[in-house]
Amino acid sequence: MQKTDTPYLIGLISDTHGILHPGVFDVFRNVDAIIHAGDIGNTTIVAQLKSIAPLVAIRGNTDTDEWAKDLPETTVFEKLNHKLYVIHDLGKLDFDLKTSGFKAVIYGHTHQAKREEKDGVFYINSGSAAGIRSNVSTVGLLKVAEENIEVLFVEM
Repeated sequence: MQKTDTPYLIGLISDTHGILHPGVFDVFRNVDAIIHAGDIGNTTIVAQLKSIAPLVAIRGNTDTDEWAKDLPETTVFEKLNHKLYVIHDLGKLDFDLKTSGFKAVIYGHTHQAKREEKDGVFYINSGSAAGIRSNVSTVGLLKVAEENIEVLFVEM
């Protein structure tokens, strides 16, 4: 496989609850893909994010209307040999990520931006893009390179 020095840039977003902060369009302008970690709110949000970049989205606990029935509760996103597990509520994770070969878990639900590493696995929550419960709207930018991943949180 040919190595590349160009990182793959992923926009991380969650807990929009039907509200998309206008700053998202600027922050995600150059992303290669977007991962929405649930509690989307409606199909308008899906369409708006798809207008920016390819979208991977999962259903959150409030995504109960008919439009969301076909969204998975979890998914796996793989890029440059790094497997990312996407789940809305980290408390529902029921297997060991490290032994399953995952580099990171992308999650939402808490509305608080957070990055931590445990046993070589990164746990990344981009916070709430709608600013609900935190009064701050945040998203993440995940740079995926051959050798590593790194995340930057952006407040809007």
